[in-house]
Amino acid sequence: MMSKGTVTRKWILDGRFVQEVVAVTSDWGPFKGISFMGFNNVDGRYEAVWMDSMSTGIYFETATYNPETKIMTTRGTHRDPASGHVYHSRGTLDMSNPGRHVIVAYVTGPDGKEYKGFEGVMERRMEKK
Repeated sequence: MMSKGTVTRKWILDGRFVQEVVAVTSDWGPFKGISFMGFNNVDGRYEAVWMDSMSTGIYFETATYNPETKIMTTRGTHRDPASGHVYHSRGTLDMSNPGRHVIVAYVTGPDGKEYKGFEGVMERRMEKK
């Protein structure tokens, strides 16, 4: 399924965190999501939370960033709302092109095999002043 929408990112709380707001129109209807990501100085890692309008859970993930490739890799453990089973996720956010970010999410299925669950391409659109 292909969908179009907007992603708006901004620094919040004195530049300590990035807030991301997602609004998409899809075949399933409107979809909204919000995330917060920041670097935890105590634990020495990136941490993120995600909430959206199609689920009731709050998703927590940790992340690493490779400054050479400009790719952030996330990992999380979540509960499938339909089955109640726990599953693992991994994602990549490729920020090597400042005007085009690509996010890919992978999920580990019940058979233990990983599959691609989502891919999103975000292209920068400058606001008119």
